[in-house]
Amino acid sequence: GAAIAIGGGTTAYVFAQHLLESQQCSGITILTNSIPVAELVQALESKDVEVIVTGGVITRSNSLVGPIADKVVASLRVNTVFMGTHSVSIPRGFLMPNSLEAATDMALMDIADRTIILTDHTKWSSTSLSLFARFEQVDTVITDDGLDHDSAAKTKELVKELVLAHQSEHTEESE
Repeated sequence: GAAIAIGGGTTAYVFAQHLLESQQCSGITILTNSIPVAELVQALESKDVEVIVTGGVITRSNSLVGPIADKVVASLRVNTVFMGTHSVSIPRGFLMPNSLEAATDMALMDIADRTIILTDHTKWSSTSLSLFARFEQVDTVITDDGLDHDSAAKTKELVKELVLAHQSEHTEESE
């Protein structure tokens, strides 16, 4: 019966795929601003998962953003939000290239009891324009064990929990 939010981007999409393949998704409600994630839920044979789509302006990454999305999000509440990031900046936080997308990500975090960032190690070496979360606003960062030791140590100092997942041989570059 949990209510969760899943943000846009390819990493959040892969997370949604794994969640929906597991037994953990039974009876959940998913709020998303990701058209691909909403389509994944709709394609399920078992309709035991409800999906709520925010509405808004469509980005190139098929995320719904902007004032309409933000207003819908602000009227709801979720247990946990799972979201990707375009880049990680120590000590600033988590960034996106699109300011409207960053604002919608902030709105999703505002309604969540817990925020989990899903990312891969390459995001520590890229940069983006718009900050959407500081480290102290995030409960958990899940990334792969390809993250260099120095970045991992600095991130552990800044975030409540850092989880380093073992890289599979089929790792994809993702958002």
